[in-house]
Amino acid sequence: MFYLSSNGIKCPLPLRNNNKLFSEIIDKPASILTFLDGASTLSVTEKQAYQLGLILGKIHNISASLEINRKNPMGLEIFPQLIKNSKATAENFSKNLSKNIYEEYDRIRSNWPKDLPSGIIHADLFPDNILFHEDQISGVIDFSFSCNDFLSYDLSICINAWCFKDGKFDILLSRNLLNGYQKERKLSNAEIEKLPILCSGSALRFLLTRLVDWRVNNENAMVTPKNPNEFIKILDFHKDINNPEEYGI
Repeated sequence: MFYLSSNGIKCPLPLRNNNKLFSEIIDKPASILTFLDGASTLSVTEKQAYQLGLILGKIHNISASLEINRKNPMGLEIFPQLIKNSKATAENFSKNLSKNIYEEYDRIRSNWPKDLPSGIIHADLFPDNILFHEDQISGVIDFSFSCNDFLSYDLSICINAWCFKDGKFDILLSRNLLNGYQKERKLSNAEIEKLPILCSGSALRFLLTRLVDWRVNNENAMVTPKNPNEFIKILDFHKDINNPEEYGI
């Protein structure tokens, strides 16, 4: 965040204390961050989707020079455990959901790319993590899931998070998102070819974590569980996509 903020990306700026980005509060690492004006959008517009693409491309380009590394804590290798932990909840949502999840996991794993451009990704860039002020992006927040992975996987997360309304795909939002991204960072042919499977993978990731969170009923939890139904529909949509052009690219 400090690096991005120092390179023109509007995100909370960690304040140095004795030239350190982290201090300790009750034996836990802590940092004080600057405040950003703005609010998350409640209804995504084509202009906002385009701006999201622009800033995501900029973040990927800028981060290429930053030499830090963190393995994706929600990568494909963690899916079997998430599937196991979510099985009981999945059956409550749909009689065949567990079966469909297993089948989708096998399909995704079998077709998952091995060599795409990689770097630091946000990994959780949902509308509530982008702030707008007068229809302009005023901030990018919540980098807690940031890690190293395929750059186009980050883009697939944004497609799923921003380009569906009540589980229905909006190709105009997707086209604007992709156009904005490619204005800053051109996708390779391999990235475009693998976009459908990446979208399936990110849809399954958020479906599984929502199912797991839904299972845990803890009044002291810091995160409010989100209904998995939306991502059941999104996952189902992607499995029938064979041509990346169907995303508006």
